[in-house]
Amino acid sequence: RPQVVGVVADAGVGKSRLCDTFAARCRSRGIPVYHAAGRAHAQSVPLLPVLEIMREYFDVTDLDSGQMARERIAGKLLLLDAGFADDLPLVFDFLMVPDPERPPPRMDAEARRRLVLDFTKRMIHAQSAREPGVTVLEDLHWWDEASSEFLANHIEATQGTRALTIVNFRPEYLASWMSKSYYHQIPLAPLGRQAVEVLLRDLLGSDSSLDGLGEVIHERTAGNPFFVEEVVRSLVENG
Repeated sequence: RPQVVGVVADAGVGKSRLCDTFAARCRSRGIPVYHAAGRAHAQSVPLLPVLEIMREYFDVTDLDSGQMARERIAGKLLLLDAGFADDLPLVFDFLMVPDPERPPPRMDAEARRRLVLDFTKRMIHAQSAREPGVTVLEDLHWWDEASSEFLANHIEATQGTRALTIVNFRPEYLASWMSKSYYHQIPLAPLGRQAVEVLLRDLLGSDSSLDGLGEVIHERTAGNPFFVEEVVRSLVENG
C-alpha cells in the first residue's frame, strides 16, 4: 500500500534517479520491472510510451520479424491466461504486427480504443495474480493525450492488485486520478546547504582549499543536485 506512488519535483532534483535506484533494487530481488518515459521531442507522437511499455512486457524489439513478434506476444498472453486467445488479433494490430491470416474485426476507432483499454485492464489483473510487479512511468508532463488516457486506465486497474506503479512528473502536472485513495505523492525538495556540502565532499573530497565552495555553489544552484554536479564538472574542466 499504496499501489500508485507519484514522485514530483522540478527538473534536475532527482526524480528519475530515485526511481531508477528503486527499480534496480526491485530487479535485484527478482521482481519484474516495466518502464516507459515521456519525451519532450515526441509529445506529438500518439501512444509512444504505451507502445514502449507493452513491447517491453512482451519482449518485442524492432529487430523482430512480424511472425517472431506475434509468437512472443501470443506465448506470453496464453501462458498468462488462455482466455486471451480471442484478443490476439486486436493486440497484434495495436502493436503494429498484424497477422494477415487473422485480422482484427472491423470497427470504428472509438470501439477499438475501448477494447484495447479493457484488454489492458484484464492483462494487469492477470499478471498481478501470477506475481507482484512494478511499473515505472516517467515524465508524465510530456505524455500525449492518448497515452494519458491509457495511464488513467492503468492506474484504475491497479486497485486491489499486487501491482505497484511509480510515476514521476514536474509540479505543474495534474490529473484526476491523483484523488484516488490508493495514490500517494512524494515531493522531492532541493538540497539544503548542509546536504550540498555532503554531496561536494563525495564529488571532490574535503581538502581545505574547498572551504566556502559549498556555500557559493548552493547559492548558484538553489540546491538542485543536477546543477550542482554540472557546476562541479565545469569547474573541474576549467581547472
